Amino acid sequence: KTAAELTRGLLTFSRQVETKLRPLDLNTVLLEVTQMLKRTLPKMIEIRVSLSSALDLVEADPGQIQQLVMNLCVSARDAMPNGGCLTIETKNVYVSEECHRCECVVGGPGNYVLLSISHTGTGMDASTRERMYDPFFTSKMVADAGGVGLSVVFGIVKSHSGYIVCLSGPEEGTTFNMYFPALGSA
Repeated sequence: KTAAELTRGLLTFSRQVETKLRPLDLNTVLLEVTQMLKRTLPKMIEIRVSLSSALDLVEADPGQIQQLVMNLCVSARDAMPNGGCLTIETKNVYVSEECHRCECVVGGPGNYVLLSISHTGTGMDASTRERMYDPFFTSKMVADAGGVGLSVVFGIVKSHSGYIVCLSGPEEGTTFNMYFPALGSA
């Protein structure tokens, strides 16, 4: 990573970078990022994209959403050194009171736009999941570690009044489900 990228990540994590929220269709950002990923990720990683055609708008900063997706996709790449599948999905969801309790989410029930990024690579054990959002925590070799990627993701989701749920297990891959409050139909 360059010093500028690390500094931007740290400032985003500490929320000292001004967030420029505006009504946004996440699919627009995801289509741009997907094109970049197809050019930069190794060919042995299959990229699958499933974007809802009638996605609600969210109040979001396009640059920060792009950074969030790139951080998760770089993490996915690192978890699939021998290849695998990276899946990016969006859909409108209603989180009921019951579902809210099941997933241990901090946000309340309501309409959300779900952004899900998953991979088929190595997953995380319970002790890694407990620390994954800690600044500078990494499960990678020290020379390869950036250390702020998931902390930045967590900070961006929270700064957008959203919440994040991670599903992962050793050798089971990983899924990050990010819920952003919906503004209404696009």
